[in-house]
Amino acid sequence: MPDRILLLEDEPFIALDLEGVLEEHGYDDVVAIVDPHLSDGL
Repeated sequence: MPDRILLLEDEPFIALDLEGVLEEHGYDDVVAIVDPHLSDGL
């Protein structure tokens, strides 16, 4: 498994949901950055 996962998201609730799913599957080092300026095309 990777050492760390970087999660970029513009919606805080989606970031929290994805963090939870990743942690349930064994990824315990997830860094979520929530920035409302991120576009869907990134």
